[in-house]
Amino acid sequence: MQKLIIYNKGYHATGKSKAIKAVFFRLTDIRKGQIELKQLLHGSPDITNKEDLGVIFQYRNMSIGLESEGDPNGRFLSDALVKFKEYPCDIIICACRTKGETFDSVKALFQTEGGDYVPASCPHLSVKDVKDGYYDTLAIRYADNVIQFIDDWIDGIL
Repeated sequence: MQKLIIYNKGYHATGKSKAIKAVFFRLTDIRKGQIELKQLLHGSPDITNKEDLGVIFQYRNMSIGLESEGDPNGRFLSDALVKFKEYPCDIIICACRTKGETFDSVKALFQTEGGDYVPASCPHLSVKDVKDGYYDTLAIRYADNVIQFIDDWIDGIL
């Protein structure tokens, strides 16, 4: 089976990290028993936590690497992409900016690994302009759509 790389790209402070973290949060919430944590790279899987999250886990016999930090000069994305490649992960879900270093890192991974390369950006909102409850709801709805996409991809529907 090919690899699947799902990346959420956007500008600074628009909800990329929270949306990516919500994917893991929702999987552990709605798919209990189907998730096996393999490696916590950093952070906390709690959706309300402000920390970024890097994790490798099993879901439906697929190894998935998830990284919520996509900032340029950040500490985590480049290291996570290396670990996801070494593990190896069948599916990678990550945040990145719209262009520049982080986008280029994700694009380079796709070019070396091949597979399906899917931009799954959500209609982001600026953190400072929205009530937390609205922001959480958008992140959860984004996550549900990404999870359905992953299920369909694994099932060969896509």
